[in-house]
Amino acid sequence: MLWQRCTQSNTVRRGVGLALVGLLVFSLLPLMPAQRAEAIDLSVVYDPTVPGAVDPCSDPSYPACPGGVPRTDEMLFLVQVAAAYWATIFQDSHLFDIRVAWKVGGLPSAQTTNIDANGRPTAAIVRVPADMAFWYDPTPFDDDEYDMTPRLYRDTHPAEQIEAFNGAPPEILEVGYNGTGPSIDLLTILLHEMGHAVGLNASVAAAQPVPTCDEQSDPYYHIDPALVGGANMSIKAFEQFGQFPISGNHAHADHADREGDDHLSDQPQARNVYDQPSLGFDCSHLALGGIHECDDDPVCESHQALMWTGMLPNARARPSIADILAIATAAGWQEVHLPRKYSLTSGLWQDGATWLGARVPNAGNNAYIINRENHVALTIYDLGQARDVLITDGNSVTVTFGTLDAYRITMRGEGTLVQADSGALIDVVYLTNEAGGMLDLFYDATLDVFWTLRNDGLLRGG
Repeated sequence: MLWQRCTQSNTVRRGVGLALVGLLVFSLLPLMPAQRAEAIDLSVVYDPTVPGAVDPCSDPSYPACPGGVPRTDEMLFLVQVAAAYWATIFQDSHLFDIRVAWKVGGLPSAQTTNIDANGRPTAAIVRVPADMAFWYDPTPFDDDEYDMTPRLYRDTHPAEQIEAFNGAPPEILEVGYNGTGPSIDLLTILLHEMGHAVGLNASVAAAQPVPTCDEQSDPYYHIDPALVGGANMSIKAFEQFGQFPISGNHAHADHADREGDDHLSDQPQARNVYDQPSLGFDCSHLALGGIHECDDDPVCESHQALMWTGMLPNARARPSIADILAIATAAGWQEVHLPRKYSLTSGLWQDGATWLGARVPNAGNNAYIINRENHVALTIYDLGQARDVLITDGNSVTVTFGTLDAYRITMRGEGTLVQADSGALIDVVYLTNEAGGMLDLFYDATLDVFWTLRNDGLLRGG
């Protein structure tokens, strides 16, 4: 049912156009992480003088120079977008210089060129092959061309959990955020390479004063328990075997460049790699791949962590929470603002301890209340904000006196509850209450839906 008005003292308001359910409405909100007052100051410049740099039009057959016109501006724009994305996640006050150049031969790469006394990178070079064909997304602030979905720790294969982690990660730890789409996505490659630049590389991991990943004796990134609800957990560095654990048309890494030279190969690889001898660990990449457990299932195979050693070519990946936590550990970043917030436990919406990452959602974040191991009940007394809110599996959100302000709210699963009372306001553009959910308003509460309310569950006022 699309619309139901509550009676008695409670109100449901709607904006003009609520009945136009069939219209396709495009959100202009960019899919960037939280807005910030401070962040890493990443200076990105094109520098054709870096070692190995080439003119992308030195050979007219290079894909970086179609019709004799170099794609340098397009490439540099995407590097800047990737850098800005990481800068909104790590908000430490820090200066960082990135030089960008074309190269020929080999794979995309990021090379850290300076590390400060605190063990943090301050400069890097990113090289993009002019002789490789990429898809240049003209609208990189959104993922409209991709069906992006998160993959959680609880949904990974048990063998991958053992392979990629130590300890007891939260069930809702996001280990991948991916979608399939056009061709070889240059933005994904640049997000990966910038991930190396801002911390996930062997040089930074080994840097003093606090080495964070030892490829010989301790190939794990040990995550700060304060960021994961007190859990004792570590994320394992990629383990190299005699052959790579992938098959078919998959990307994989060239480990000649220890700073993270990687990505694309369409050569079939043997699947029984774990019968091969280990070649050691690579602290520049994570073990969160899982392809060898997927049996060519395209949904399973498309959900690698961004900082794994490879990915499917026709896919986009943005940094997963696991990627971000590993990089924060590698470089010692302290001001970590996750782009998507997952509830850890019952409590106040406005309390950072309620959320994975120990920070409260803001208007730019998606918020997920999707716990299964324990029922989670969140309460809002003041202002709770998010872009999209997903509540499932019998979890609940109660707004008392305050306001829940979101672009989209989706309720899914038997026993899932959103309720408002005591003059509270739920202010939303789209609200979907699927079968089994309950939307409960009482004591002068108001539901203000600007555009569309889809109600296939129960909507009650009293």
